[in-house]
Amino acid sequence: MRLGPDPQHELFLYMEGDGKERGHTYKDCITWLTDLGVKTTKSRLSEWRSWYWMRLLFQDCRETTKVMLENDLKGGAEYTDEQIERKGNWTFNLLAIKTRNDKMWARQQTLALRKKAITATERKVAFEIKKYEDQCAKAKAVESDPELTADEKQERIRQILGTD
Repeated sequence: MRLGPDPQHELFLYMEGDGKERGHTYKDCITWLTDLGVKTTKSRLSEWRSWYWMRLLFQDCRETTKVMLENDLKGGAEYTDEQIERKGNWTFNLLAIKTRNDKMWARQQTLALRKKAITATERKVAFEIKKYEDQCAKAKAVESDPELTADEKQERIRQILGTD
């Protein structure tokens, strides 16, 4: 027998405790489930608990993000891809902090730094390409100048390309 969403939540609260009530042991939970006609083991219950706990965290993050976006959109905000990515990173960082997962948080920070480095490199490459295209255009203009000798053209092109 499988448990539906409501009994799953009840089981989780029974395991963890609700408010001032203290949680129950795996043995207590297995007995509780047996009374409901569900057979399980301690290891399967442990796996389910980890899965359900993560499910609740993701649900919490999804709801937080939804409220955050709805509030922003009420104010007439329109998001760029970069803004959506920043909000996603923020939400992911909150999840890492909430779960006390320092490795997840560190990975997120590393990814953010790498993305910044890639963006800086992309800008530098775009600048160098533009610079090269400008040099080529100037060199072409020099090559087509009928008033310059071949040696003068070659010298000017060296100056333009910075190959002196």
